[in-house]
Amino acid sequence: MTNRLTTKLPLISLIAVNALPVFGVLFLGWEVFAVLLLYWAENVVLGFYNVLRMALAPVSSPAEHIGKFFIIPFFTIHYGLFTAVHGIFVFAIFGRGHVMHVGRPTLPCFCGPLQMLVGAIATVLCSARAVTLMFLALFISHGVSF
Repeated sequence: MTNRLTTKLPLISLIAVNALPVFGVLFLGWEVFAVLLLYWAENVVLGFYNVLRMALAPVSSPAEHIGKFFIIPFFTIHYGLFTAVHGIFVFAIFGRGHVMHVGRPTLPCFCGPLQMLVGAIATVLCSARAVTLMFLALFISHGVSF
């Protein structure tokens, strides 16, 4: 019985967590931005667990171990850029009046993407308590599946 439960636990947690936005929309009055923000934040969570999976992947030779030092940053940069562009569209189209601004606008241009990421994460964590709890539930659910 325990083995059967542990094999179904990731599926159960994933279904339960993905049913929560429906509850939020129907009973808590969530707007479109809150739901889209959650699914964008899920991209960040998935990227985190994929980097963790790559870091913990077993290797059979020193060359494969050294390869991790190249593939993990490569994935992080490319996935991060994809997530950033996705986030820019979510925030630009639906986030009017919701986005937190972090830092001075006079920072060097290369700090812009980092500043936007910090602002986006701050927006997620400082949004409605239910949205923050949903973000944590997504993080835990994907951790169970990990």
